[in-house]
Amino acid sequence: MQKESRSFSGLEITIYALLAAVLVIAWPSAKGFVPSILAGMSTLFILATIRIQIRRYRSQRDNPASKRQNLWPMLGYLSLLGYSISLIVSRLPALSLVPLREQSLGFSPAWQWGVLFSFIGFLFLAIWAWNFIKLRPFLRTYVVFLTIAIVVSTLGSFIFSMLVFRIVESNNLRLMEQGSETQQVVMLDRENTSLILARTIANDSRFLEAFKGGQVKVLDQLMSDFFLSSGVDILKIYNSYGEIIVSPSDIRDRGRVANVDPLVTYVLKEKKHIKSFDKEAGVLSPLVVTHAFAPILSGTNAVGAVEVGYKFDTAFVDFSKKATGLETTIYTDDRRSATTITTTDGVSRWVGSQETDLRVLETTLAKGEVLSTSLDRLGTLYYSAFVPLRDINGKIIGMVSVGSPTTVLFEQTRQQLLSTFIILTLISLLVSFVGYSAIRNFRKMPS
Repeated sequence: MQKESRSFSGLEITIYALLAAVLVIAWPSAKGFVPSILAGMSTLFILATIRIQIRRYRSQRDNPASKRQNLWPMLGYLSLLGYSISLIVSRLPALSLVPLREQSLGFSPAWQWGVLFSFIGFLFLAIWAWNFIKLRPFLRTYVVFLTIAIVVSTLGSFIFSMLVFRIVESNNLRLMEQGSETQQVVMLDRENTSLILARTIANDSRFLEAFKGGQVKVLDQLMSDFFLSSGVDILKIYNSYGEIIVSPSDIRDRGRVANVDPLVTYVLKEKKHIKSFDKEAGVLSPLVVTHAFAPILSGTNAVGAVEVGYKFDTAFVDFSKKATGLETTIYTDDRRSATTITTTDGVSRWVGSQETDLRVLETTLAKGEVLSTSLDRLGTLYYSAFVPLRDINGKIIGMVSVGSPTTVLFEQTRQQLLSTFIILTLISLLVSFVGYSAIRNFRKMPS
């Protein structure tokens, strides 16, 4: 018995246990080749230690007290092995099997099991260590004092972190909400701009002269020049019958009669301008567009109409992301018609897919309310906000959403909290040193 104790003392086991704990805990928070090697070494060490502990436990058949004492480290290392296995599962690469893919998401069941195994493992090791420490009064007193100091500082840090992260999360969601509302304002501004441009063209003297004179070639040239210089996506000229006679934005529309379009009919009949969001056919999904119509007047008669509009497509969301740094998505009904979010290949846009989150569908698309929440997007957690888009009749035809990965928004906060935790750790060490000195001086005092 003594020979075995000398070959593998309790102090050595404690040191090895702490080393394994550091390696295993450092594994999920680190990235790269070296941390993976360290994680593998720690797992192998745990396996070897479990083997030794099982042998020691089985060798203590004649000594129930020692057998019971050796039970705790064996259970502790078995729990840490479960922690390592859980982390291996949670760090698996993207696989086609849905159950395994779900385990690789943040805060997955595998991750939760890992936390539970970690807690149980260190609880068993703490019981084992305490059984060793409680036999030495001075060491016992110091450990109790140190434990109290650490627990107090840890609880303080935990409460502080919970409060800070709750505030940060609330602020981030509010930021997303403001971002989506700002995006909606930008779209409304384009709607107003299209109306101003339509009225400007309808009242331009050169345009009116060419239109009333039936000078189609002159109209073509004037509108082509305007289309290239203005940056609009839609530009069409209608005659009094609703027929498109000039269309530099799409020459295939020339000759098409749009008298069934209620907006065109309204402008020609009521002789008033109008603007609205609308839907237009697209490749993978209909696009959200904004139209503005202005009547072409000859005296009191409407002899035609000018249509100017913008498309909210990939170019628009790319412009928005460049200006704000936020991922932007435009929905036509419940389908993504333009987005800056790419699929798992990192190249293809997530266009044409349907929104499946019931909170978004019920709150924004059905009720027309602004929603800010955290959502999983292709395995990445985003802070997102959604704002409805309505046509002139108030009907919801889509949504605009902005978002940002939670890891990006929390990075600055994490750096600030890291500094705070370092300070708290230094304070704990200082308190522990003062307590240790006080205990030593107290023991030296004459009774």
